[in-house]
Amino acid sequence: MEKCLPYDDGILYYTPDLDDAQTSKENFEQNMLRTLTKANLDPLARKLREFTIRSSYELVTGKALRELPANYSTYGDFLGEETDMIVGGYIELIKHIANGLTIHLNQIAKEIRVEKDKVIVTTNKGEFTGSHVIVTLPLGVLKKENITFTPTLPTHKQKAIDTLTMGKLEKIIMRFPQAFWRENSSNQSFFHMAKDLQSGAFPLFADVSPTPSQPTLAALIAGDFSTKLIAEATAADSFAAMKNLLYQLFGKKYVAPIHQDRSEWQLDPFTGGCYAGPSLQSKPEDFDILAEPHAERMLFAGEHTSARYHSYVHGAMESGIREARRLTQKPVTLSIA
Repeated sequence: MEKCLPYDDGILYYTPDLDDAQTSKENFEQNMLRTLTKANLDPLARKLREFTIRSSYELVTGKALRELPANYSTYGDFLGEETDMIVGGYIELIKHIANGLTIHLNQIAKEIRVEKDKVIVTTNKGEFTGSHVIVTLPLGVLKKENITFTPTLPTHKQKAIDTLTMGKLEKIIMRFPQAFWRENSSNQSFFHMAKDLQSGAFPLFADVSPTPSQPTLAALIAGDFSTKLIAEATAADSFAAMKNLLYQLFGKKYVAPIHQDRSEWQLDPFTGGCYAGPSLQSKPEDFDILAEPHAERMLFAGEHTSARYHSYVHGAMESGIREARRLTQKPVTLSIA
């Protein structure tokens, strides 16, 4: 039976107390199932616990649990206690930070070359020369090896690129004429616990109505279900799957959307996924290795270079501040007020 659960931060940010891995080859899903069996919970309590763990880890990493190390922990400390949405999207933040700068758009980097006293970046439209370069290419782009680095990246950095992987968190967003899912006038996100927990089908519906100022739901999907609905299905099929489930959950209350869209991060050649994360072969220090400068003048930034906050926006921003400090050898702060 399909079931709705009220939104609760305790589900999304849940850190389970799992046993130590029994072997070096054991993955997170195997460890979780073994630990739950050992706990000897009643069927409903076990299902709720498993749903909580699956939803928490799959949504945060964007990956199926079998792709994660057995004792992986997704949560450290955060920069703040509250999470806010930027009205108008992240583009508004970028516009604010880029104010006064010259930005060259619609160019594809082909080569980044360090010479004795300069760096040359070659794109499909020309060359740019500077004293240093800060490379913020996503991990998914680095993994494709379509850009030539001169000198060649050291073996340990290339290995870190190869072993870390990109998640597949995606969103299907629908705007409606009315908020049929709400029990009152306030915004109301909710979880969906599928009959088959391993399917990972639509675990979270986020009520994001304040951003567009219209009743809007964003379905967050990840892992295998994300691949099935984004990489292997047409947009029309993924929209139909979401609408069919909402009709099952709300029956006659349901109304058809007036607008629908979806992300396709895993299909985008300029991202290769949503954000970076570990694999069964990676090591925690791989994120620090990605942050290491190369050939003195080539610096690296991006969420994938943050061991502490990889996969988070503040990890990306913090890495930029870190490299600005490294480059200027001066204190650097960033105001977004």
